[in-house]
Amino acid sequence: MNHRWSRNVVAIAAVLMAVVVGYTRAAQTGVPGSDKGGGDKGSKNAHENPPQRDPALELLRLRNEGVVHFESGIGLKKSLGRFEAALRLKPDSAIDIYNLGTANRKLGKPDLALTQLSRAARADASLPHPLYSMALIYRSNGQNSQAIEMLTKAK
Repeated sequence: MNHRWSRNVVAIAAVLMAVVVGYTRAAQTGVPGSDKGGGDKGSKNAHENPPQRDPALELLRLRNEGVVHFESGIGLKKSLGRFEAALRLKPDSAIDIYNLGTANRKLGKPDLALTQLSRAARADASLPHPLYSMALIYRSNGQNSQAIEMLTKAK
């Protein structure tokens, strides 16, 4: 695991611990998003994590929320919004461009996804994930030779 990825893993673990602590406090007090018993029970964002002042933590929050919505399968549009916001914070990030591409692939926008995934592959040539996702799109379109080419490059 290279240094950049290990830093991201450590940072993600820290954010997840903060989320767990927040949910534990909410469970103890009965009020989501609060550790004092007050709060916005009726708010539509009662279960959202608050924006972070530190840009690095905000980036992690947006990425994590995007992944959660993406993985749920029912929050793809929400995941797209989080990934777009993360990309605004770090415009040249291969990870965030890749996340956008995978969300657009799932949303049935293969042309846009291919553009974003290609951009992610150019932003970080050592990252195989965009190439693999591009191969999935090519295969689903019946473009098997392009799919094989992408998988070969992803090795």
